[in-house]
Amino acid sequence: MHISTRVNGYCEPLPEENILIQNYEFPFQNWGRYNDNKGLAVEMALAVLCSYRNGSDIVEFSTVTISPDGKLLTGKDRSKVQMLSAFVTPTTTIGDIEDRLHDRQPLPKQPVYSSKAILLLHHNSQSIKTDEEASELCGLFGLRIHYSVSQDVLRLSLSFDANISGAASVYRIATQLRHFVDQITHKSLPTVLCRLDLISPDDLHDIWNQNTTIHQRFDACVHDLIKETAQLHPETQAICAWDGTLTYKELDHSSTKLAKYLVSLGVTVGMVIPLCFEKSMWVPVAILGVMKAGAASVVFDATLPEER
Repeated sequence: MHISTRVNGYCEPLPEENILIQNYEFPFQNWGRYNDNKGLAVEMALAVLCSYRNGSDIVEFSTVTISPDGKLLTGKDRSKVQMLSAFVTPTTTIGDIEDRLHDRQPLPKQPVYSSKAILLLHHNSQSIKTDEEASELCGLFGLRIHYSVSQDVLRLSLSFDANISGAASVYRIATQLRHFVDQITHKSLPTVLCRLDLISPDDLHDIWNQNTTIHQRFDACVHDLIKETAQLHPETQAICAWDGTLTYKELDHSSTKLAKYLVSLGVTVGMVIPLCFEKSMWVPVAILGVMKAGAASVVFDATLPEER
């Protein structure tokens, strides 16, 4: 589920009958250096979460602080909503995100957000009131994250469009947001994001549950299984990529030729061969060829920055 999308054009408010609400409370004992500015920690965590889930370096969302009486905004209060943006990469530090989120801009008079965009509502009290959230402005956002913080509790109330998001996805967003808040408040400012633990305890629990079944063991090498398939079904399509297709016979033949060439260059058992080129039909050929030569391979994306 992508949770932050920006498009050009006006978006009509969402029908309130499609809006569902899920509430969560997470114990939070230590806010670290953000004890006097807990809202900033939540905003930083949301920026990291958006980048993590969307696979995007550019993050945008809107935020507003709600008064203790819980009243939300009407159209005339649009100027109180602020747009936040940040450039988030694996080499970005926690301190970088903190600095970039200080650059706030008012929400444009003409909305440019799609119904998948996020509105982060900070309730300036220890409780969350959503009785009046059916305002014109709030209806423009498909995901509204209401939050309030106290010394030992982070309260979240997620309002979402049931036509866009499922309850399970929204629960995952809530638990991941809480996890990133915990990561940010316990790491130093120079810490780069690639050093953060991106897998939340709930994510890890699901991963283990999905891998509890132990499948039957085969005492055979992968390239031998592919060779066997090539003998049984030589003309069956094995590879379908943007730049072409290969049958099992062609895959086995091409990878064998590559393996012989690699061996002639001195590749031996135990070596690790980097594969750095554009993803194409030749990637599986290269992986299989290295495997047949007795070595291991590591695939790199040629478009990634050198720092990665």
